[in-house]
Amino acid sequence: MLAGLLFAIGACCVWGLIFVVPQFLADFSAVEVVLGRYFTYGILSTLLFFCTGFKNIFRYSPKIWRNAFLFALFSNLIYYLGLVTGLRFASPTLSVLIVGLAPISIALYGNWQTREIAYRDLAIPCLWIGFGLVLVNAIEVDWGFQAHSFGQYLLGLAGILTALISWSWYAVQNARFLKRNPQIPASEWSTAMGVATLFWVVLIGGLFALGMKKEVDLSKFFSLSPEILRYFLGAAILGVICSWLGCFLWSQASVRLPISLMGPLLVFEMLFGLLFVLLFERKLPSWIELAGVASMIGGILTSINTFRKKRLVG
Repeated sequence: MLAGLLFAIGACCVWGLIFVVPQFLADFSAVEVVLGRYFTYGILSTLLFFCTGFKNIFRYSPKIWRNAFLFALFSNLIYYLGLVTGLRFASPTLSVLIVGLAPISIALYGNWQTREIAYRDLAIPCLWIGFGLVLVNAIEVDWGFQAHSFGQYLLGLAGILTALISWSWYAVQNARFLKRNPQIPASEWSTAMGVATLFWVVLIGGLFALGMKKEVDLSKFFSLSPEILRYFLGAAILGVICSWLGCFLWSQASVRLPISLMGPLLVFEMLFGLLFVLLFERKLPSWIELAGVASMIGGILTSINTFRKKRLVG
C-alpha cells in the first residue's frame, strides 16, 4: 500500500500545477491553453509509442483502444477545458473548491461500482474532507461577482461542474480497467492515452480554428514573441509533467490501491493546488484555511486507517 500512496501523492503534486500555470498564460484563450497542453502530451506520447516500430499499434485490441480514446476525451480535454473555464470566469478559489469535491464523488461512485467497503465507513472521511473544503474556500469565493459578470460566473461554474463529473467518471473507470488488464504497464497506458489525446486535439482544435477563430488565433503563433515563448513553456510543463507524468503516477497508484481509497487521496491535488495558488498570490493562509487543511488531512488519514484495518482483517 505504501508504494501506491506515494504514487498517488506524486500524481497529485504535479496535478496541482494545473491551478496556476494558466494564470501565467492570460494572453491566450482557455481553448488555446487546453490544446497547447494536450498537443504537447500527444506529440510526446506518439513519439514514445512508435519509437520501436508501428507494429505497436496492433498490440492492443480495438476494445482497449476504444477505452483509451474515451478516457482521453473525458479526463483530458473535457476535464481541463472545464477547469480552465472556471479559472478564467469564476475564480481559482472556487475552482479548487468544486473540483476538490472529486475525492468525495470518486469515493462514493467508486464504492458504488465495486462495493469495497461499507458506506458508513466512508461517511466520516468524506465529512471531514467536505468540512475542510468549506473552511478553506468559502471565505474566498467572490459572492458579489465583482471580477466577472453574473453570466460569466455561471459559465465558469458550469465549466467546473463539468470538470468534476468528467474526472470522477474517468478516475473510477480507469482504475477498474487497469485492474482488469494487469498486462498493460502504467507507462504504456499513459503513452497510449497520449496518442488518443492527440487525435482529439487535432479534431477539436481544427473545429475551433475553423469555426471559432476568436478562441484559436493561429496567426500569433508564427512569431517568437516573449508571450509565445511563455506559452510554449507553459504547454510543455502542462503536457509533459502534468499530463504524461501525472497519468503514469496515477495509473501506478490505481493498480495498487482500492478504488474507494483513490478518492480521498485525491485531496492532495487540491492541497497542492491551494499551496501553489497561495504562492502565486504571495499570501499566507489564514487560520481558518489551516484548520480546513487539517480537517482534510484528518479525513485522508481516517480513510487510510479504515482500509488498512480492513486489509488486516481480510
